[in-house]
Amino acid sequence: MRKLLTLLISVIVIAAVVMIAMPRVWVKNKTARLVQDGKVSDSFRLYFGSEGRILLVPNAGDIAYAHLPARGEHATAICRKADFRFLKLFAFGKDSKCEMVHSDRWSVEGVKWKFSVPAGPAFEVTWETDFRR
Repeated sequence: MRKLLTLLISVIVIAAVVMIAMPRVWVKNKTARLVQDGKVSDSFRLYFGSEGRILLVPNAGDIAYAHLPARGEHATAICRKADFRFLKLFAFGKDSKCEMVHSDRWSVEGVKWKFSVPAGPAFEVTWETDFRR
């Protein structure tokens, strides 16, 4: 009986941790390519989160860009890099601190995300496999 109770408590704790952590975990994609204002760039990182979320982190500057489909069809947001913790293959952070912006040019189709933000650069990000499903 004691082993069963220990197993049950362990399963409950693991389920709680997964429910709390999943919306905060982003997984790095190493196959991505970025075109910024018509120029190919290698100075960025691309992460995928749950529910189709995408996080683009340019190496320069202190902002990141997020595609947050749960917030609406054309949900593009500007986030502060300081709100995320970056490890080699993962990023941790809540996108609830990100500020939604109107994207002048926006689309996510399969393995491509195109967008631009007011008074900001135009981006086109592609990757090899659609991990968002």
